[in-house]
Amino acid sequence: MKHPQKIQKVSFQTLTAIALIAAVSACGGGSTEDRSGEQEPPADTAPKAGTDAAAELEKAQLDQFGDAKLIPEQSEQGIYAELDATQRAEKLRESIELDKPECMDAVNQWGQLPEVREAAASLAAFARDSDTITHTLIQVPEETAKEALDTTPPSECSTYQATLDDGTTSSYTVEDIDMETVADDSRAFSVTTDTGEDQMELHTLIYRNGDYLAATSIAGPNENGDYAETLAAFAKKALERENEVLG
Repeated sequence: MKHPQKIQKVSFQTLTAIALIAAVSACGGGSTEDRSGEQEPPADTAPKAGTDAAAELEKAQLDQFGDAKLIPEQSEQGIYAELDATQRAEKLRESIELDKPECMDAVNQWGQLPEVREAAASLAAFARDSDTITHTLIQVPEETAKEALDTTPPSECSTYQATLDDGTTSSYTVEDIDMETVADDSRAFSVTTDTGEDQMELHTLIYRNGDYLAATSIAGPNENGDYAETLAAFAKKALERENEVLG
């Protein structure tokens, strides 16, 4: 399947910056090419654990959102900890040194909860011009979903700096986003990274819907300043689809 022409505008520098945001924030996600500069591992054709439950979650994903096109080869399903996106983010995090180590995964500590890591999950990745949108849907006990929403970053993690093995540095700023509540409960935040050459943004909305946990993220340069609006609109459509399919 060929990607829409607009995707070709995404630069390697932009994708690398997005990867750094995603890795430090533990969000993971798809891209139109390898973000870390390394070759992608070959696709694993063996069935993953949790296939049946994850397949149901996959059916509940949107297949398009406005002009954001689904990228099938960057979308996946299985156990959350075994997803390629999760493992890529974890590998990249190993190459990052923070000036405040306690801020690694600060905004998304829910991704380290044992119940989440062992849960069935589906990740859908979309491309919209220079933006990447991901929606991760996870089936967990309701109490785990509540715990995930209760995790908040330490106050000292409003700003921090990351250094890669090659000496490249990026500065991060974390802010809450005031947004209308989605489903049973939700919270939203933004992570802005400054590499010295580029400034990238990651906006994320996490919500719980009964015994389902979902995280919607949009990453890129936010050229039109519409990320918060797009995030809210996507989450609303995603929730409608989830309720229709999963009940």
